[in-house]
Amino acid sequence: MLVVPSVYFGNIFYWKSLFSAPEACVDEGEFFVKQTYRNRAEIATEKGVTPLTVPLEKGKNNKQPMHEVRISYNENWRALHFKTICSAYGKAAYFDHYRPGLERMYAGQPAFLCDWNRLWLRFFSEEFGLPALPGHTSRYVETQPADTDLRPLMHPKADVDLVQKPYYHVFFDKFPLPQNLAVIDLLMNEGPHGRFFL
Repeated sequence: MLVVPSVYFGNIFYWKSLFSAPEACVDEGEFFVKQTYRNRAEIATEKGVTPLTVPLEKGKNNKQPMHEVRISYNENWRALHFKTICSAYGKAAYFDHYRPGLERMYAGQPAFLCDWNRLWLRFFSEEFGLPALPGHTSRYVETQPADTDLRPLMHPKADVDLVQKPYYHVFFDKFPLPQNLAVIDLLMNEGPHGRFFL
């Protein structure tokens, strides 16, 4: 069984792994790890790769299980993330189709990071047609063999073994397609056909 962390959007490697695994489980019992994709996603903008980070309640997430980590709403980060996505993908082939759904997603205000991440997991699973949603557990899953445990690899600096097929993207005339972006990039540019790149 593939063990994956709870992540914001998830990158191409994460989703390719989900599509190739017969069974997967999201570990919401692991301790929160800072500066990882658990509360961060990287998208392509006209300035290059841009991170979107979900702010968390300060001092509460150190040595805390993921399912207990709370989102901070002291700033209007949801409006900023949505505006950045609109700016980045406003001219993408499928943006107009997905804009209403994205707007609804960013109108929500879940208290916990795992709840937020679950919404996105369900959203992308439905749009790409993932055969089965991964299960979730709030109990820590013991370390698994490297080929079945993605938790250590959900870090921007992690070196992952990914052969990514090129796809059209909005900024192809400014820079080559960055590797392993958040899966929203694939959805905005290729729509449901993006599943064939996963």
